[in-house]
Amino acid sequence: MSNPNTPGQVDVRGPRFAAWITTAVLVLTLLVSGVNPRAAAIILGAQSIVFAIGAIAGPRRHPYGLVFAKLVAPRLSPVREREPVAPLKFAQLVGLIFATPASIGFATGALLFGVVLTAAALVAAFLNAAFGICLGCELYPLVARLKPAHSTS
Repeated sequence: MSNPNTPGQVDVRGPRFAAWITTAVLVLTLLVSGVNPRAAAIILGAQSIVFAIGAIAGPRRHPYGLVFAKLVAPRLSPVREREPVAPLKFAQLVGLIFATPASIGFATGALLFGVVLTAAALVAAFLNAAFGICLGCELYPLVARLKPAHSTS
């Protein structure tokens, strides 16, 4: 998803590609939840694992990011715009925070709980995919300010 010469940044098209796939997975989850909540729990559980990988390993090792890098990026024009990795990792963590309890909700019969959390994640994924608005990335500076500063002494 990026040029190795810019290790702290990635091609903006990669996370948007990942957001489109995430949007499709979340729509599928909501559609399946009306028929089989346990199947929805499995689908969303798999998406939770994808979010966890993205939150821990970042966009370059994110499963959808790997697909982008191997299959999509080589067919695109050179990278013109990049974005920092840290906010993207935080956005994946936010997705994980919504998807995991939603999956548990579907699995345990708390259907409304699962639907509401999945719908919230869907809104965020769609905003990123369609309009390039990453809600997690927008929240990142606020959360980053809450982290205690490291002393150099």
